[in-house]
Amino acid sequence: MAHARHAATRFPALALGETPPPTSSPGRRSPSRTWRTLGGSNATLKANDIAYEVIESKYEDYGAAIAEGVAVGSVRVYSSPAGRIYGARILGEGAGEMINEWGLAIQNRLRLHRILFLQHSFPSMSFLSKRTAESRMMNRMKDPLLHKLVRPFV
Repeated sequence: MAHARHAATRFPALALGETPPPTSSPGRRSPSRTWRTLGGSNATLKANDIAYEVIESKYEDYGAAIAEGVAVGSVRVYSSPAGRIYGARILGEGAGEMINEWGLAIQNRLRLHRILFLQHSFPSMSFLSKRTAESRMMNRMKDPLLHKLVRPFV
């Protein structure tokens, strides 16, 4: 029987990395401070001269995170101006579970609107992924060109 290979062996860019957050020291990692990255990052996208934008949602702005006592962390996504997801970085509680949907989205070349319209349970930490995609879409609604296009229908 052939062994199924891990996606990271076929797609090295999808390898999950676990590195300590910049403010922690080796050997003093706590479960509440986890860090997961996937796909492209600031450095790799700049080095390859790829146009991208950074969208970030902070744990401290989300009521469920505050109520659970895990208000330190963020979900950061790197995407093209058209919404194609290049990479994601999650710092904080539940990062290992939350990064999976971003891996699926990158592997299947999905755009941020697909994450936005995915049904997320509420309240949960994974809802921050939806909020990240939502904040990008709300910023797009401020575009003057979009206002001109919609004006005849309003």
